[in-house]
Amino acid sequence: MRWQVLAAAVWGLIWIGRAEMLFSAELEEKPICSAQQGAEPSPPKEKASSSELAPGQAKPSPAVPPSEQAQPMPKESKMSEERKVMVEKELAEIRAQTQARTYTDAQGKKLLYRLWIPRGYDPAKKYPLILFLHGAGERGDDNLKQLAHPDVLHWVRDKYAKEHPSFLVAPQCPAGAKWVDVNWWQVPHHQTPPQPAEPMRLTMELLDALQKEFSIDPDRIYVTGLSMGGYGTFDLLVRRPTYFAAAVPICGGADDSRAKDFAHLPIWIFHGAQDKAVPVVRSRSVVEALRKAGGQPRYTEYPDEGHAIWKRVYADEELARWLFSQARPK
Repeated sequence: MRWQVLAAAVWGLIWIGRAEMLFSAELEEKPICSAQQGAEPSPPKEKASSSELAPGQAKPSPAVPPSEQAQPMPKESKMSEERKVMVEKELAEIRAQTQARTYTDAQGKKLLYRLWIPRGYDPAKKYPLILFLHGAGERGDDNLKQLAHPDVLHWVRDKYAKEHPSFLVAPQCPAGAKWVDVNWWQVPHHQTPPQPAEPMRLTMELLDALQKEFSIDPDRIYVTGLSMGGYGTFDLLVRRPTYFAAAVPICGGADDSRAKDFAHLPIWIFHGAQDKAVPVVRSRSVVEALRKAGGQPRYTEYPDEGHAIWKRVYADEELARWLFSQARPK
């Protein structure tokens, strides 16, 4: 009789444990949602580690034993392979259509960059130039990864190429460096460092060199950047407030105290309200600062989008029309 009671108790404990495990797993799978819609996402909490997670960089996943890893369904695997082939094909087109170049300064410092030259380039004509600053995930020394998100190329090829033939220059920030040496998580703004980061200094010198080499319209030079490049875009506007005809910062951040320096500039700012990499308050605060300084920035905030909004931004035909209509006052 005792062993039957003992066995029943053991089985009861086992089933209770299983129930607790199932309940716990269910809780882990269901995200905790806020009842307040449109609330600003909180910036990530500082970790004890000294390493800094770059905007757009995914958090490392915990190691999972191979036996416990979920195997992809055949359809998912096929879609992944098709996407990979499509991306590789597009990157191959970029290799063929853009020049891989290196800018070297007087001290021998180098900056890798890709250059799109308008089809049928005629030195007797003046052409706009678009400067594109990539995000943190595209840093390196391969002189290609900076266009891993090639959506910005819509502006210089496809249907816009005939009406608005333009140059596009895409420098590559080296691994471990930044376009602007600031803390990405600082909210609501940061202070502009006294001197530009070396990749930014070289980028400014590169722009001057390209103007000497090619027939570029000095009144139609535009700058755009995403994530880390959005920070770089604002940094350039502070350092060269009368140089650009227009700017398109995407999910970046600025030194709001310097907004008065570039409040006169046509600027269209974009951010996703659900951005977990760069808090949306970074764009909201600079928009407010620009308006207080007398500026009239355009601001588009996607309420249901996160960080990776650049594909949607660069596909916006209204933005393309707006950009090419801007010219620096004579």
